[in-house]
Amino acid sequence: MNQLLSASPLRMPTTRIITFLRTWRSLGLLMLGGWLVLLLGCETHPGSAHWGETSTVGAATATVAGQAVQPPPPGAQMMPAVVGPPPDPNPADLIYRIGPYDTLRVDVFGVPELSADADVNLQGLIVLPLIGPVSVSGLTPNEAEAAIVRQLAGRYLRDPRVTVYVKSSASLNVTVSGWVGKQGVQPIQGRKTLSDILAQAGGVSPMGKKGQVVLYRGNEPGRASGDERVTAYVIDYQAILDGKLHDPLVVGADRIYVPASGVALFFSPIANVLQTWVRPFIPLP
Repeated sequence: MNQLLSASPLRMPTTRIITFLRTWRSLGLLMLGGWLVLLLGCETHPGSAHWGETSTVGAATATVAGQAVQPPPPGAQMMPAVVGPPPDPNPADLIYRIGPYDTLRVDVFGVPELSADADVNLQGLIVLPLIGPVSVSGLTPNEAEAAIVRQLAGRYLRDPRVTVYVKSSASLNVTVSGWVGKQGVQPIQGRKTLSDILAQAGGVSPMGKKGQVVLYRGNEPGRASGDERVTAYVIDYQAILDGKLHDPLVVGADRIYVPASGVALFFSPIANVLQTWVRPFIPLP
C-alpha cells in the first residue's frame, strides 16, 4: 500500500514542483544579492558638474557626479548648483522678523483686558483691543513691543509695559521630501542643522542616497520672496555623519530633498514582480 502511494501520479509532480521552486528561489536570491553588491560598489558621490560637446549627436550633455544627463530644454530657467554645504548664515540673518500669518502673543502688564493673541494678516497688521490695527511686518519682537508701547502711551496708559513673543511662525519651517521617514514641514526651534532636521523627519531611509542630499536655499535666508534666486547645494550627508564634513545650519524656507539611491531605483520595478510571483510561494516549508 505504501509503495502504491509513493508511486501515485499526484504525489510525484507536487514534490518535483516544490523542489523546483526552492531551487529557483535560492538562485534568484543569489542573483539579487550579486546585483545589490554591484550597485553598492557603483554608488556615486557628489562631484564636479560641467557641460561639454558630444561628437555623436552634437548637443550639449552634462556630467554630474560621474553620470551623463541630458541638458535642459532651450529657454528653461537654470538653478545654480553648488557641491558642498552652504555657508552658515550671518548672525543678522538669524534675527527673527515678524511676517504674514505669524501668531503673536501680546501681554500688557497689569492690564489683562488689553492682552491677546494676534494673527498677522497678509498686509502685516495685527488688531489689538482698544488701539486697533498695528503694523508689525518686518519688525523684530522687540521692535513690535516698542510700536505697541507708542500706541498705548500716546492715548491710554501712562507707562505701559508690553511683551511680544512669537507663538507660532509661518516662516520658521523647513520642507523635507524624498526618501526620509516622514515627509512634510519641520519646524525650526532654536539653532537647527541639517542633521537635526533630517532626524526630526525620521532620518534617511535605507533606500535614500545619503551621498547626495540636496538643500535648496533662497538668497534671503529665512524669508522667501517671489523674485529671489534659489541655489541647490548637493551635500554628502554620509560625510557629515562620519564627522568629515561641516553640518550646516538650516534657515526658514529651506527645502531639503533626499533622492533615491541606485539600489532603490533598481529594486523599485523588481519589487512589484517579486510581490506578484514570490508571495504565493512564501508558505513553502
